[in-house]
Amino acid sequence: AVLKKNIEIKKEKVENIKNLAKNWSVIISTKLNKVRTAQVMSIRKSFAGQIVVLVSKNRLTDRALRDTKLPNIDKFAEKVKGQNALMFTNINPFKLGLIFDKNKIDLSAKVGDIATGDIVIAAGNTGIPAGPVLSDFKEVKVKTRIDGGNIVVSEDSVVATTGEELSGKLAGLLSKLGLKPIKAGMELSLVYWKGLILEGDNVKINLDEYTKNISQAVQNSFVLATEIAYPVKEILEIAI
Repeated sequence: AVLKKNIEIKKEKVENIKNLAKNWSVIISTKLNKVRTAQVMSIRKSFAGQIVVLVSKNRLTDRALRDTKLPNIDKFAEKVKGQNALMFTNINPFKLGLIFDKNKIDLSAKVGDIATGDIVIAAGNTGIPAGPVLSDFKEVKVKTRIDGGNIVVSEDSVVATTGEELSGKLAGLLSKLGLKPIKAGMELSLVYWKGLILEGDNVKINLDEYTKNISQAVQNSFVLATEIAYPVKEILEIAI
């Protein structure tokens, strides 16, 4: 009876995933490591009716998605690996990526963590008394000196670059310094969008960089147009 019940539950899950995949235009696979339960609940609450979040075993997910016969869905299904949650939505994935980036939290580093950005130990008095911990600073190549019995970092030091795995020594030192360098939250690791398959990095938008590039393009265009006396009101007023 228990076995039969389990089989029925699995069938229901497969059918649920199939229906969701067919009724929403965007399917997202997001890694659950470094994601707090509260963050998942917040997404569900804030986007009720707009995003459906579902956690399922990869085997059931794979079977359900392939059964939909959607274009290219097989290639998407085979890339869904590890501990994931599926999200179904009609929201543009680029916009969703920006929303998730704004809702990340800072966490203390642990051994094996991957740096989500360059990690810098800033120059200044650490407030840590001189002692054995000096060897930790030396090991991660941070220049120090002693002032008033405390360890002082001589200059800003990059101790890890984006994508680098953190050692236990470095993670411990960052914690002693009270730093929380790991950004954690929902990530769009893989996106299925109307037959297109996009890796997470391909849907990330750096708004500051885009704004800077557009501003520079406008300036360059204005200079060029002025030099050739391009015949439009804004340019001719200056050229004349």
